[in-house]
Amino acid sequence: MPYINIDIDDIYDDLDRSDKENLVEWLKEDGYLSEYEPPKSALQKLFEEDIEKIRKAYLTISKEDFELINKIAKKY
Repeated sequence: MPYINIDIDDIYDDLDRSDKENLVEWLKEDGYLSEYEPPKSALQKLFEEDIEKIRKAYLTISKEDFELINKIAKKY
């Protein structure tokens, strides 16, 4: 297969959103990009830890606590 050298600056602006998303996926698959995760705030970390504790306690949680969790979930 012949090798073709293309300057990305020449074509990038002409790509539509879907093509740009495909390009990003290809770069990820080839190891050139990693998933970007924005830094989490202390409050967000605490929330995720609390949710994980609740998830792990599923089998032992009281009916009242379950109803409260369900009520909160339905609110959002």
